Amino acid sequence: MKIGLPLSLSIGFDGVSEILDRFKGEFYMIADFKLSDIPSIVQAALEGFWRMGFDAAIAHLFQGGVSEVRRSIDLFGVVAMSHPQAQLIQQNFHRLLEEAKAASVDGIIVGATRGELITEARRILPEMTILSPGVVTQGASPAHALRMGGDFEIVGRALTMAEKPLETARMIVEAERDVLCV
Repeated sequence: MKIGLPLSLSIGFDGVSEILDRFKGEFYMIADFKLSDIPSIVQAALEGFWRMGFDAAIAHLFQGGVSEVRRSIDLFGVVAMSHPQAQLIQQNFHRLLEEAKAASVDGIIVGATRGELITEARRILPEMTILSPGVVTQGASPAHALRMGGDFEIVGRALTMAEKPLETARMIVEAERDVLCV
């Protein structure tokens, strides 16, 4: 389960703590604040997320220095985003993969709309866990990222913005099941 800044601002950090307390052990909890700062600030944020009860966090890698961060929780590095305006990140995709490897992150973020980049990331970092956002809401069809080599699809807005969230969840699960249960 991924919790980001919009939800945190909406319900406050006390509300986030309630969610973490309620679902700890049932779900792998990811802090999605897309950290991007000097190593000591990233480390302080990760320690704070750990105290709150998160299992992992997402950080940008373009600022460098992530390899210097002592981590108390798992860390996923952004190497490709799903929206079309992320051109600077896409232009540096291979350099960001190198940074992810050098920093020994636990996984990477590659947008589900970037199927060719998911495949390339899987080829270059075959053991790396790949999380892929952008399913439905930004145009990637359910299970596309899985077909291209991703491990998990991020579907939060596809559900929270759906007119019929339960039906949308069922449709996504069925599409993913067709890929995963082959």
